[in-house]
Amino acid sequence: MKKVVNVLIIFSSTHVYAANIGGLEQQKIDNNGVAGVHNINSPSTENKIIPYGIDPNTLKTIKAKSRTNEENRNHQLFCNEMGGIDITDTTDIQISNDTIDAIFCQITNKNKFEKYVQNKKLEYTQVTNNKLIKVNPNDSIANGTWQAFAPSGSVNDQYYATSVGVFNNLSGQAYIDVSVPSDRCSASNQAPINGSGRFTATTICGYFSHGQQPSYANACFNGSCVQNRGWINHTR
Repeated sequence: MKKVVNVLIIFSSTHVYAANIGGLEQQKIDNNGVAGVHNINSPSTENKIIPYGIDPNTLKTIKAKSRTNEENRNHQLFCNEMGGIDITDTTDIQISNDTIDAIFCQITNKNKFEKYVQNKKLEYTQVTNNKLIKVNPNDSIANGTWQAFAPSGSVNDQYYATSVGVFNNLSGQAYIDVSVPSDRCSASNQAPINGSGRFTATTICGYFSHGQQPSYANACFNGSCVQNRGWINHTR
């Protein structure tokens, strides 16, 4: 049986740092990956953000416009269920080797998305003072800000882990990811945005680990990143 786990993410500006928004701990992100964001600098490569806990050597890129009609239909059905449209095949995405699939949706029906979360009994959590607290992903946010909420919930067998990105009045380069390091599973995407929007990043994971494992979400805008941690409890 498959279960789904979901999250919310949001964004805003300038140099690489973890912002103190919504209870997240403020700290400088360096090239060694403090706060779970790794910047790989080389003469031939722009700064590259890697999902937390994932070996960059295991990442592979799936090019835009490379999926079959059947894959696109299946992704669209998945997005429809949560009140969105499929945007997976519109940009290049990255997944880790142990990820079965990745799906990116643009949420177009906020009410349907909220009902989807309630029906699936999903939890959105946030780390505050090293404690996980429940949050409402549909709460309003200030213009030009971003937050990260990592997936939390119980799963068994093959499962989905989903992060959600909400952009409010922003124009630039956005990035979201979700990762479950214990299962070597991640999905990430970056694309230009102009205005406001709500997006989900889903990684479809196999089943490897037992018990409660941490999950992570990064949210970045124009190179500035914030991270949050949740949990996934494997029941089998």
